[in-house]
Amino acid sequence: MDKLIFLDNGATSFPKPEEVYAFMDNFYRNFGVNPGRSGYDLCMETGELVETTREMLTEFFNGKDPNRLCFSYNSTDALNLVINGILNKGDHAITTTIEHNSVLRPLYHLYKYNGVEVDYIPFDGKGFVDPDEFPKKFKKNTKLVIINHASNVIGTIQPIKEIGKHCRENGIPFAIDASQSAGKIAVDIEEMNVDVVVFTGHKSFLGPTGIGGLYVREGIEIRHTRAGGTGVRSAVRTHLDEYPYRLEYGTLNILGVAGLQAGLKWIKKKGLNNIHEQEMKLTA
Repeated sequence: MDKLIFLDNGATSFPKPEEVYAFMDNFYRNFGVNPGRSGYDLCMETGELVETTREMLTEFFNGKDPNRLCFSYNSTDALNLVINGILNKGDHAITTTIEHNSVLRPLYHLYKYNGVEVDYIPFDGKGFVDPDEFPKKFKKNTKLVIINHASNVIGTIQPIKEIGKHCRENGIPFAIDASQSAGKIAVDIEEMNVDVVVFTGHKSFLGPTGIGGLYVREGIEIRHTRAGGTGVRSAVRTHLDEYPYRLEYGTLNILGVAGLQAGLKWIKKKGLNNIHEQEMKLTA
């Protein structure tokens, strides 16, 4: 291939660092078995990779409990888990008019088919929302505020900390879609007053497609809306309630988890601030 200047990183990062390709290739050739399904050495080692990646992501988001880091297939999948796992008929949700369809469409479906009210906060001429507009929409039945951290269209970074402060003061769960930001800039859920953060692996985390997830802060509960295998306590007839199994179903994308771990290692080696500064230079 001739030298390529790739300008579509908002859709997916490409090419990945060579370390990501090499780590994934070595992992799948030598350790690519299904974790949690047996007790032989390869199975245990693959399980260790999964749990190490949970720990790395929990640290990245400044979470406290790696068990509350749940893997999904992408951020759209995780956002559906959040929206459908928190909202019930008659509830009220707040989002913005600058969201990705992975938020807008699930909310619209709940509005149309399940009687969920939805309010939309508009953005200004520069692409930002006003944090003080959110409490004006709060109701007794408001059960979720969900917005993107950074826009996939125009790149604006929303005032998450200020919005989260309003939500925290009113006891309303606050979820952010960090698909475009996690891996480029810091996403500290404690500092930003965030209850649930959703991420994808194939953008700024520099991993492959088909892997994503969410971190759920202690005290926030998302009910499971699916059921299936978890690899543990298989004699239990109902889906497990404890995290991370509550929001994980079936065999994980193990190769995706491996690539995500490799991307995280590369980001840590390069330094998040250095990556952000380089991006700002390129877009100046």
